[in-house]
Amino acid sequence: MRRALSDATADAARSNSKSVSGVGLFGRLPATGWGAVMARCLTYWLKDPRYSATLLVLPAMAAAFWFISGDGTGPIWALPCFVALLMAYSISADVGYDNTAFTLHLLAPVKGNHDRLGRALAMFCIAVPFLVAMLALTMIRTGGWGYLPGMIGICAALLLAGTGVVSVMSARYTYPVPPPGASPMKTPQGYTLLNVLIQFVILGAVALMALPPVILVIVQVVSGEAMWGWLALAVGIAEGLGIFWLGIVLGGKWLDRRGPELLQEVAQYR
Repeated sequence: MRRALSDATADAARSNSKSVSGVGLFGRLPATGWGAVMARCLTYWLKDPRYSATLLVLPAMAAAFWFISGDGTGPIWALPCFVALLMAYSISADVGYDNTAFTLHLLAPVKGNHDRLGRALAMFCIAVPFLVAMLALTMIRTGGWGYLPGMIGICAALLLAGTGVVSVMSARYTYPVPPPGASPMKTPQGYTLLNVLIQFVILGAVALMALPPVILVIVQVVSGEAMWGWLALAVGIAEGLGIFWLGIVLGGKWLDRRGPELLQEVAQYR
């Protein structure tokens, strides 16, 4: 047995051109439940093609919005909002992507609020740089730097509050996704009209989170008063943080209650 294991280790080392040592992100993030979940999910974002497929959509979306906004107005203003909406919604499939690996969360056991927080923080690490780039692209294209505070408020509401909403809903409702190792383009078995409706409900609920700052930015456009943009910034951040915290707490409690049932659902995705 010792000789067989040594041979297998040597073969694996020879087949891998890169030397690997340590535990990667697990050694760089806090040794807590949410830190471990964050490290694992962030590794997924960087290495799992089902996650990276989402990231490939963002540059393509930016290019499309840039070219259809020939005069620097109109659709380009919606670009950062769509990015914030898409990234907040993206973690709705996290547990489904885990598939049977979600067993680790139940056996550890990881607290529900730590699970929700770790997944959200991993997504923020990816989403925030993209969002900053899209906001800068929008301002450069339009020259409307006076509306930047209001746009940040709208995006903060979509990203933070949207993540809170998704953290609750994804603890109860899941939908079929491609299993680990499968192509991101694969249509999973069991996908029904009900799954589509649930996703539209989640997207609609996330979009509603931006309504207060959107109204304030509209007032700024009509009145020409910059103070409304700064008010939209404050409202968007305050609302976003409040709903984000509430979503982590409620979603965590829901996950604690029905973790085994959730595992039973996602383990069937093929």
